[in-house]
Amino acid sequence: MSGRHLKDSIALVTGGSRGVGKGVAIALAECGATVIVTARTRSSGSGAEWPGSLDETVAAIDDAGGRGVGLLCDHSDDGSVRDVFDLRYDGTMDASTCS
Repeated sequence: MSGRHLKDSIALVTGGSRGVGKGVAIALAECGATVIVTARTRSSGSGAEWPGSLDETVAAIDDAGGRGVGLLCDHSDDGSVRDVFDLRYDGTMDASTCS
């Protein structure tokens, strides 16, 4: 994917700190989207069992030409998920993907 055909679009990617979710977030950024990424790990070296973090993904999104927004969220906690959707980034969301 390349080009700017998602400029002015807002996408939500859950589980975006590593793996498929991170790859999807970066691909959306390459197309110009603002990408809201959720994950449980804010930064590297925070004692996480797995590599990858929100901060790393947001930096990769920004480097790819999009705008990254990282939100901590444990998707096994309904209240945490509700908080993400209550934020309503600019009142719109054009796409979402769950990883």
